[in-house]
Amino acid sequence: IPIPSNLVVMGTVNMDETTCTFSRKVLDRAMSFELNDVSDMYDIDTIDGEGDYEFGSIDKNAAKQSLITGKEACDTAKDLCGKVLEYLKAVNEKLDKTAFKIAYRSRNEIMIYCLERINEGVVSLAEALDEATSMKILSRIEGDSDKIGNLLEELEKTVSEQLKAISGKEYSEKKNDGEK
Repeated sequence: IPIPSNLVVMGTVNMDETTCTFSRKVLDRAMSFELNDVSDMYDIDTIDGEGDYEFGSIDKNAAKQSLITGKEACDTAKDLCGKVLEYLKAVNEKLDKTAFKIAYRSRNEIMIYCLERINEGVVSLAEALDEATSMKILSRIEGDSDKIGNLLEELEKTVSEQLKAISGKEYSEKKNDGEK
């Protein structure tokens, strides 16, 4: 059965301490978004009786991706894909000898994601890579300090250095205005 181009499949899943984690193979085939912002949870004026948050809607053009393969991404924007590949190489070097290294599928999806986000005119390459890192790399890392040691600290340093090199400015998860 052919899947039409106007069909977008989305789903939600609870991933807290009460659930089993997804395998890395499942996470490799998905883009995961964490919706953890509950900053107004304790503001009495924001209680709406429903327990839901208003996230808005997704524009149909934003949900439809125009690139399908990593090759198409590279043919479309070789210089940009080169920067993405340099970033991923540095990140993968930190993930070397772990079960968390990313492979071809994730590489291609990250290149496509970055191109799509930049083409929307919403974010810079550094911001797109930061988002992709959360969705495709950090979501795969699991375990306690015995299993992962200081991997996250080393990875944070590498990611910060790489994003700084790409953006030309200091880049960290916490921005100066308090936003993430």
